[in-house]
Amino acid sequence: MAYIRDRYGLVIGSEGGNDFSAPVIAFAHGMELPSFSWMDEDMKSNKDSEYYIGNYYNPSGGAVDHFVKRIPIKEQYYTVFADPCYDIPLFRLVYNDSVITSYHWD
Repeated sequence: MAYIRDRYGLVIGSEGGNDFSAPVIAFAHGMELPSFSWMDEDMKSNKDSEYYIGNYYNPSGGAVDHFVKRIPIKEQYYTVFADPCYDIPLFRLVYNDSVITSYHWD
């Protein structure tokens, strides 16, 4: 990863991340909050649902709903995936001031 970063001047990101990759990657996604939309029909298929995450494309151009639409989270998922009582703040502290993770709970 460092070779690609240094040789080609690219920003390196990862779907995961770990102690071995922290010095190289600029970001990681998916480490803190796994995707769960594929488990719920209202989120992935029911276009009439307030929980529908939207399309991955915009036929008229511009930003796609999937990445810009704000949708509520169902209580059954909030408890498991987003309740702060299950958070592990030490994970974020280990890497000091580096921001290496983010999430999109699509």
